[in-house]
Amino acid sequence: MVNERKIMQHPYWTKVLALPECGGINQYISTATTADQDTKRDFLQLVTNGFYPISLTSPIAFGRVAKLSTNVKTKRIANIIYEVELGKHPLINGHPYTNITHSEQFRMSIESLAKDNIFIPESEAENLIKNLKIRGCSLIQALATCDVIEHIAPEAISIFKDFYSQWQIATGRKSSDIDTTFFDEHALLEDNKSEEQHIGMVEKLLKPYKKIVENRTYKKKKQTYHERVFKHLDTVYNEIKGSFL
Repeated sequence: MVNERKIMQHPYWTKVLALPECGGINQYISTATTADQDTKRDFLQLVTNGFYPISLTSPIAFGRVAKLSTNVKTKRIANIIYEVELGKHPLINGHPYTNITHSEQFRMSIESLAKDNIFIPESEAENLIKNLKIRGCSLIQALATCDVIEHIAPEAISIFKDFYSQWQIATGRKSSDIDTTFFDEHALLEDNKSEEQHIGMVEKLLKPYKKIVENRTYKKKKQTYHERVFKHLDTVYNEIKGSFL
């Protein structure tokens, strides 16, 4: 049986980024923010290494659905979300982030916290994509990947907003000095309160494939995505734990 929250139960989210149950600032952020500038940057680089590769799987999966689906409605929705992931449809026309991918927008946002260079985690991203085998994947795997990605997105964005709040409190950074475009936009896009938000759009995208969605193979593809992303986060978390616990 698929655990629909497996990825979000990983300590990368619950311990490294999330608010502690008692409030205040969690131990990882406290350790990182009381260290020198290089150590702060190293911590934020590891945070980037965790989520950036996951974000990168989204346009790949939606691009595959747009290419492989023979259903006009599904193809149209998949192509819209694919182009959104590539930065082609910012909420405000002419925004400077036009044509900048969402994964890159995420990196730039974390970089604004670091006040230093945060690099694209190319090897981590390539390893995850290779392990997921989503380049050139089947339609059923692409649909399952899109399904998982969009349903974890609201919780991921919420946790990152809590992470930003903790970082600001610990470092005294003003909101005006931080780039939150990625999170502000996703807070509006990634929810299930409207059919025009991405979860609602994905549910419409999947509707013509009801029989596929209900079969065992589809559920296995979802489970595999959870497990391989979880393993990717294990690697990142072990690096963080080794340096900041």
